[in-house]
Amino acid sequence: MHTSYVPSSKYFRVFVHIIGWGLLLGLIYWFWNVYFHRTSSDRNGTAGLPIGAATGAVKHDCRDPLYRDPTGPIPRGSQFVVRLRAAAGELTGAQVIFYNGGRQQEQLISMNLTNGNAKYDWWETTLSAGPIEGVLFYAFRCVWKGGEFFYVYQNKPFGIGTARTDFGPWESRWSLAVYSPEFQTPNWVKDAIAFYHIFPDRFRNGNLSNDPNNQTTFCYGRRIFQHQEWNELPYDPSIPNSPFQYAYENQYYGGDLQGILDKLDYLTDLGIDVIYLMPIFQSPSCHGYDTSSWEDVEERLGDNALFEQLAQVIHSKGMHILLDGVFGTSSSDSKYFDRFRRYYPPTKGACAFPDSPYHSWYHFIPSKDGPCYDHLWYESWWSVYENLPALVTYRREVQDFFFRANDSIAKRWCRIADGFRLDSPQQISHEYWSGFRTAVKQVKSDAFIVGEAWHWTGDYINHGFEWDSTTNYQLMTYVLSFWRDSQYLDNDHIWGQNDPVSPMSPSQFIYTIEQLSDLYAPEAWYSMLNMLSSHDTSRAVFVLDHQAQKNDPSIFHEDYDWSDALARLRGAFSLLMTLAGVPMIYYGDEVGLVGPQNLGVTQLWEDDPYCRLSFPWLDASGTPWAKHLRTEQGQNITQSHVKLLLKARREIRALRTGSIQPLVMDDSRGILVVLRGDPRTTDIALVAINRGREGWKKRQQIRINIRSINLPEGLGLYDFMGQVKERVVSNPKDGYIRFNLEPWETCILVPEDKNAWRKALERRPPALIGLQARVDRNVHKPNITVILQWDPVAPYADGTERKVTYLVSRSLLPSRGYEVVGETWDTQWNDIVDSFLAGEETKPRLLVPGTVGDTSNEAPFSEESNSLNQSHPWPSDPSQGYPGILFPRKWIPSHARIRLESLDNNNNNNIKNDMISNSGIEWKQDITIRQTFIRPIQRWIRKDANPNDNNNNNNGLGNERTIYYMVAAMDTETKLLGDDSSNPLSVKVPLMNTSDRQYSSITNSLRVSTLPWLIGVVMILSLLLWTFIHRSLSGRRVTHLEETTPLMHS
Repeated sequence: MHTSYVPSSKYFRVFVHIIGWGLLLGLIYWFWNVYFHRTSSDRNGTAGLPIGAATGAVKHDCRDPLYRDPTGPIPRGSQFVVRLRAAAGELTGAQVIFYNGGRQQEQLISMNLTNGNAKYDWWETTLSAGPIEGVLFYAFRCVWKGGEFFYVYQNKPFGIGTARTDFGPWESRWSLAVYSPEFQTPNWVKDAIAFYHIFPDRFRNGNLSNDPNNQTTFCYGRRIFQHQEWNELPYDPSIPNSPFQYAYENQYYGGDLQGILDKLDYLTDLGIDVIYLMPIFQSPSCHGYDTSSWEDVEERLGDNALFEQLAQVIHSKGMHILLDGVFGTSSSDSKYFDRFRRYYPPTKGACAFPDSPYHSWYHFIPSKDGPCYDHLWYESWWSVYENLPALVTYRREVQDFFFRANDSIAKRWCRIADGFRLDSPQQISHEYWSGFRTAVKQVKSDAFIVGEAWHWTGDYINHGFEWDSTTNYQLMTYVLSFWRDSQYLDNDHIWGQNDPVSPMSPSQFIYTIEQLSDLYAPEAWYSMLNMLSSHDTSRAVFVLDHQAQKNDPSIFHEDYDWSDALARLRGAFSLLMTLAGVPMIYYGDEVGLVGPQNLGVTQLWEDDPYCRLSFPWLDASGTPWAKHLRTEQGQNITQSHVKLLLKARREIRALRTGSIQPLVMDDSRGILVVLRGDPRTTDIALVAINRGREGWKKRQQIRINIRSINLPEGLGLYDFMGQVKERVVSNPKDGYIRFNLEPWETCILVPEDKNAWRKALERRPPALIGLQARVDRNVHKPNITVILQWDPVAPYADGTERKVTYLVSRSLLPSRGYEVVGETWDTQWNDIVDSFLAGEETKPRLLVPGTVGDTSNEAPFSEESNSLNQSHPWPSDPSQGYPGILFPRKWIPSHARIRLESLDNNNNNNIKNDMISNSGIEWKQDITIRQTFIRPIQRWIRKDANPNDNNNNNNGLGNERTIYYMVAAMDTETKLLGDDSSNPLSVKVPLMNTSDRQYSSITNSLRVSTLPWLIGVVMILSLLLWTFIHRSLSGRRVTHLEETTPLMHS
């Protein structure tokens, strides 16, 4: 057997050459593209983005003062700072795409590179709100070596953005409101306990003699239906071909003003201090939103004298009364329009007579079959409701009638009542409401003007010229969503009209209401009317029942068990009454009033008429429909809870006017804890809700670190709601408050002894003085040390020495992002800053580990279960951008806004750093390889390509960075931090990180550019490839079997 070489096919060699050279060139292109242009791959829609942007290094969070300072709405003429975080050295420029809604002007504003470390750069600029109220919108344009990309708002997770190569729609911008600093709402509204929303016809019948009947009551020529029993259900208007078909507005129960007067003691005992009445003026319908005359009270309800008596009694009890004003339409059966010719003589209606004094109030349309003179038609509400002809509100004579004249409707009734709720006001011009406000405030300076609205109405409020506030239907949806486990849809909560009721976690709920509050002036936000139901929505009990999602009316019968929905209703009330704004209870919700619902033609639940049931008085005729409403005990299940909540609002001022700070948002367990009030005063309340998500509907332990909100050590608290039976006091070893809470329950913790707290506040140390620093860098060691010194804290007024320790914090920014680095008894601190400048996580050096510096609010696992499910204050991965304690928020807890991003330890795959989760790249997809092998090579190449940049940051910051320090004293007895009014100390230090020290010997010895090295490597690889191909493909190797033959034949 022997081997020989057979020449290869020419085409085969060409094919191998193509494959080999293609692989080589592809490797070179990938190397150059990734490590010089830093472009990401095409996975997860991040093609064309630099690596840092694709992996989430670019970040802006409008909820965090580190990124937007201040957060929330801002007054006219003020400024605010926006910051953008980016990977170190990746961006060559950044700009804010800034649109001022008040000025109708868009600008491109450059950002400055202010500071950074080896991991992140910080870009910053200051934006001006301008002299005009409105809404500001902004996004970011980022420039890098490979082009540009945009960082825009993505709504989920709330407040944070995403990087993309195109700008996207208007919704891709962050927004905040600009309001008038002079704008103020009535103090009695902001300080109110609760509003009570009354449908007069359905609340209480106090006078049988004025009940409607077919002889005296006219309702557009239709038959009226007077219910004979108070507690019976409304007739079903959805049944076709029945006598009750379409009988929505012509069903009457007989409720009146006398009934309200008779039940005022019930309302005051409940805790109500403001009564809002649906329309009481003359009207043919049961609801009253089609006005026949604004001068007089509807006869079915009483008369003008009775209303004045009701208002006087209400005021004598320290309460207020609000009227419903329908000033954009009238009834077609009115003396102003008179479609049915019932008011002439003596009054000539506009529909009947062209010379009517009210003719200019309406807009008539030529037609051949109209009901008015000369067969004219007319414009009506939404162009479909014939019973509601629209008023031409821009005409002077209309405005004179309603608010300009001295005896106008608004001025006349405002002398008796305390304000108006405006019906459908967004269909009327801003000029109209501006004049209306001026007229009403002239009569009563603290009159309350609130507009009905289902969506944002800041353009009617924030400038302070029109309304004071609005009905907060959006918050209603969010509160109901918090207590739902699945999505609910009906004719009100549907896409395109109002948001569906979709489940919300604690963090989603808080972030959503913070996003909503950004769009309103604080005065308006604390005057919002927050409700769970209204006359235009389904009852909250029905919305919260999870059988409703089956869309089967047969499920809901007289003996149906509503206990699950009622428990959720109590939780919804707890949440509603502990938020900023004023709760408004729709009559009957306090006892769980509910009825059956109908499916409309769209197969969605319809609210009317079952959202307008009669109040289930047990001393009235008939029997309430729902089982739990038939007994006082059944009604008391919800009513007692509501009464206790209203008592809490009355006695705890922080629940009415205090600020709100979220402390614990544990999504995995469904725990929400918020702080109402200011810890620097003694008026606070800690509100904790055990939502009990799936798998956690059990008794759970809640843990709150009082140092995160700067409460004194040993502070005793008690639960106003009575759910926490044991006395709650912070543990002196670690400063935590611990208590257990049953599922779906709420506790409101308030201080036991405010006097002791006041004494503790008097011991709070003053601000330190004499803070100075110097930088010590030993040339023989790579460490950089900042040596801080300060003067001892001043003694007490009597000369007694204070017993304090000192907490040292630092940040890359002058006013935000401080993290505790250590605690000491001494007046000097040596801070080694190498790892901090390298962007690495550093743990604080504390006198007692895990106590003073730990200002987090983590939720531990439940002691009742052995599960390891545990909520952490911050994700454990330091690359998420939250290294240290309370980074990126200012560490001094008196101003800290602490949020907890809950994680589920049962599934470690869910623990993702925010660099990756925001872009959709899988966990550790590209990070591990880069950190272990390629990243050092990349750093060396990029450093060597720019010999003048020894800090691995080609970003124009140079070789120095600025570190800001703050030092505060902490009282050793009360653990209260001292005054933080002193300015931070800035220290400039050279930038030197671990990776630079590790590869410094290589980069110092090879002071040549990268390009020749790259060309040399390519040439060597090419030569090796060429040699290999030609040696291996010059011929094909063939093996032969040798045959044995004789040497000679004979």
